Amino acid sequence: MPVRRMIGANLRESPAVSTPINTRHADCHVFLVEDEDSLRQDLSFLLQHRGYQVTACASAAEFYRHFAVKPASVVVLDIGLEGEDGLSICKHLRSHNPLLGIIFLTARGLRDDRVHGLMTGADAYMVKPVELDELCLTIDRLEDRLRLAQVNSLSAVSAARAVADVAPARPAPAVAEASEAAPSPMVWSFELGTGLITAPNGKSRRLTGNERTVVYALSQRDGQAVSVEELAVQLLIANPAEAKHRVEVIVSRLRRSVEQAVEIPLPLYLLRGTGYCLRDVRVVED
Repeated sequence: MPVRRMIGANLRESPAVSTPINTRHADCHVFLVEDEDSLRQDLSFLLQHRGYQVTACASAAEFYRHFAVKPASVVVLDIGLEGEDGLSICKHLRSHNPLLGIIFLTARGLRDDRVHGLMTGADAYMVKPVELDELCLTIDRLEDRLRLAQVNSLSAVSAARAVADVAPARPAPAVAEASEAAPSPMVWSFELGTGLITAPNGKSRRLTGNERTVVYALSQRDGQAVSVEELAVQLLIANPAEAKHRVEVIVSRLRRSVEQAVEIPLPLYLLRGTGYCLRDVRVVED
């Protein structure tokens, strides 16, 4: 069945509109963030027809909710979004993941707009209308880059393990133990009564009820991991089927909102297969 053409001038199909689904892309997850309903729906349809997994979002808030629980290979961003714009989203994503593929798809075609978009951290800057084949090729190149980085990372880990297997065992230096025991100068403070969390630079943010619960629960473990199940109990999430998703969304919002407010990442880490841990946070209970 032929692929439908885009309505309007936002995207141009190449003459071969009956391009079959490409199973090569079956594990490539693309986020599409576009606030124009017709373009978002049609472009999502066309990318899915090409074989990509697509999550389409109309705003930054919707994108962050989904991105917190789904891995992505590439993000296609409009710049002129309501609320938080695409430039801000790009800057946030790039600061946390240097390998994520980021493509701007926008109506802003001036030279200064292009330069600014690329300086923000985008890998590609495409101006509407755009050829679908060109967009897909760009997505493919970014996906290949991510795959190559993953392969290289696994190779490095394997090589390190091989060296460790043949190298003679030796005791860790005493200095390393002292370093681990020494308190970090980058200590945050969390006022339990007011919900105010203060970064080492003196900037603060008042946490919501759920955010306070998470920070307090994690701070009681002195940097040790707290499982998602334990956090779900603290957050009074009764349905086990919803626990993982809701905890991940709350933690993602907490990290993002605190960093935006105080300009320093909160030392809250995901330990895969174990849970979350929080380090260098002093609780003030008075």
